[in-house]
Amino acid sequence: TVNSNPTITTSGTVTAVCSSTSGQNTTLAYSASGFSPNRYSIQWTGLANQVITNFAFAAGGGSVDNILVPANTAAGTYNGVMTLLTANGCSTTQNISLTVNSNPTITTSGTVTAVCSSASQQNASLTYSASGFSPNRYSIQWTGLANQVVTNFAFAAGGGTINTIVVPGNTAAGTYNGVMTLLTANGCSATQNISLAVNANPTIT
Repeated sequence: TVNSNPTITTSGTVTAVCSSTSGQNTTLAYSASGFSPNRYSIQWTGLANQVITNFAFAAGGGSVDNILVPANTAAGTYNGVMTLLTANGCSTTQNISLTVNSNPTITTSGTVTAVCSSASQQNASLTYSASGFSPNRYSIQWTGLANQVVTNFAFAAGGGTINTIVVPGNTAAGTYNGVMTLLTANGCSATQNISLAVNANPTIT
C-alpha cells in the first residue's frame, strides 16, 4: 500500500499577535485539508520550535488555533516550516510566517494638568515627550471618576499634548488616579498610570 501525503490549502500567514510577557496562542486559517492530517509541528527560524501537536484538521477548512508564541518573543516577523502528519506516518510541509507587533509606548510624567472645579464638563491635558509604535487611540479607567471611553488621538513621535482628557461637570475637588490605555491600529496596547488634580474654587463670606 502506498499512502498519500496529507495536504493543506492556506496562505501560510499566521494571525499576528502583540508582544507579551506571557505565552499565547495564535491561529492559521486554512480552506481545505486532504488525506486526514491529525498532527503538526513547526520549525521556526529565530523562535522556539513547536513540538508535535494534535489537531483535528477538517477537510472543509477551519483554523489551526493552538500555534504557540513563547512569552517575551521580540517584535518582528518569523518564518517557519509546518509539518503535517497523518496517523500512518505520512507527512508534508507548509511554509508559514508570523508577525509579532510591538506595543505602543509613551514618555510622560503621568501628571495631567490640574483644573478647577466646574459645573460644566471640561478638558484637561497631558504632556508627553515621545511616543512609539504609533498609538492612535486611548481610554482612561479612573478611580472615583467616570471612565473615558476609547478616544481617537494623533500621537506624535516627537511628543506633544493630549488635550482631550474629559473631566465631567461637577467633579468634586480632589486628586484622581487613573490608568490610561494606549492602542494601536493593529490592536496592541500599553498602559500608563496618570493622576489629575481638581482644585476647589475660592470662597468668600
